[in-house]
Parts: sequence; C-alpha cells; structure tokens
Amino acid sequence: SREVRTPKGWAMMGRKGGNEALDLLCYDRAAAIVLNAERINWDAPPLWARPQDTNPTIVDADRPVPKPEPSAPEKKRSFRDMWDKKAN
Repeated sequence: SREVRTPKGWAMMGRKGGNEALDLLCYDRAAAIVLNAERINWDAPPLWARPQDTNPTIVDADRPVPKPEPSAPEKKRSFRDMWDKKAN
C-alpha cells in the first residue's frame, strides 16, 4: 500500500483507509530532530524542555494572568519629522 499523486490530490493505492498515524509519527520525528531533542543536556535543558515547576513560560490555569500596564501612546510623527531625521 502506497500513496500516489493524482490530479485531485494524494490517493491510497492497494488498501482502504488512511495512514494519518504514520504521517503524524514522521512529523513528530522531524520536529524532534529540528529541536535537537535527542541531544538535550538535562543538567541545563532549554526553556521549552524544563519541568513545569521550573519553567517560567508555563501559565497556571487556576491563577489569573496579570494584565500588562498600558504604555504611553507614541507621539504621531509627520512625514516632515521623518524627513528631517533622515537629513540630519
């Protein structure tokens, strides 16, 4: 059983059913290779691979996320202001 390209897209030849599980396995393997997951130094792992209790990027669903402070609006610049900056 294999897939062949037809004018309407990919089609399975030889058997009924899809091979999504195999496709997903290949995608996962490729992602692991790109992220160097097999070569992680577990004494100092990258941020995405740290355990939940030491990973600052994980948001606790039970705790509300603080809203950022609003920043001061930026002063609108005219074309002339930008031109003058380039001339100097």
